[in-house]
Amino acid sequence: RGPRRHAGPPAGPPSNPQGGMLRAKSRQRQVLEQLASRHFLNDPSSDVRYEGVSDYGIPAPAESRGTNGGTDGKFASALGSSGTTLPLGLGADPVELGRLASFLEVPEDGPAPMPTPGELHRRRLREVQECDDIDAILETASDHLSLGRNELAMASYRRAMKVSFADVISVKRRLVEAKRRSAAAAGGGEADLTRRQERAFELSLLQVASRVADVHNNLGVLHELNGEYGRARASYADALEVYHNTCKRYEEAGDPDVDRTKANVERMENACASAGERRELHDRANRLAGDVARERSSGARRELLLRQREALRDALELDAHTDG
Repeated sequence: RGPRRHAGPPAGPPSNPQGGMLRAKSRQRQVLEQLASRHFLNDPSSDVRYEGVSDYGIPAPAESRGTNGGTDGKFASALGSSGTTLPLGLGADPVELGRLASFLEVPEDGPAPMPTPGELHRRRLREVQECDDIDAILETASDHLSLGRNELAMASYRRAMKVSFADVISVKRRLVEAKRRSAAAAGGGEADLTRRQERAFELSLLQVASRVADVHNNLGVLHELNGEYGRARASYADALEVYHNTCKRYEEAGDPDVDRTKANVERMENACASAGERRELHDRANRLAGDVARERSSGARRELLLRQREALRDALELDAHTDG
């Protein structure tokens, strides 16, 4: 083979990036740099002001250009050459400020104040409750759960349950109507069409019902994370019922979702059955910890520490055996 060709040096910036994504990102970067320079780099005790990079899309006004068409000394260091553009700037010029506000989409009365945590929570909750896109709701729920916002995750999964259950009802109605038309068809092409529609609705019902089961499983996971083992068991059991009765999916048939759901039901049953014993072991360990802190005798203290360690070991072993 011949020698491998190497790509040449990257091309320089486009001469007219107007309207392109590259330009939008460049402008935003310039604005952010100017904001940073104003708040962090300018020295109030000095007349020197950091100008930042230039915004090559804004023509310099005629009064700032030199006799040869370049910029005057004020902007030479910022531009690095005798170009014909000015830095974006954050001075008192209302035209310049208007250009900045327009680019950043700032309202005329200024940017809105930062919401309080309570307002932000209510806004997120309202966004979830107003959303009808099941995929978007589930993605939002997953985001909230990963960030530790369990309350918002719970609200998102409940909204997902409402939307997905409405989808099941809608598909069931259309399936009943398709079966009615199929039974009334005399034969021929019309009968074939109605039968194809019936099969399509049956497949659609399996899909939306599986989504309902998935949401039940997600609710079970969230209840389990919150230590609500009874509610977690109920959610897992609801998912298993949907798998069995609507989806016709069963355990020990090579279906990992159903097998995992069945195992979760059994695990939560064990967790509920041993909840009292585990709570007693943890309470005993806590009481022994208090006794250790109050004991002054080294021999008695050593004995209490051994008993506390034994209680903790038994509690952790039971936790691992029941709820993992």
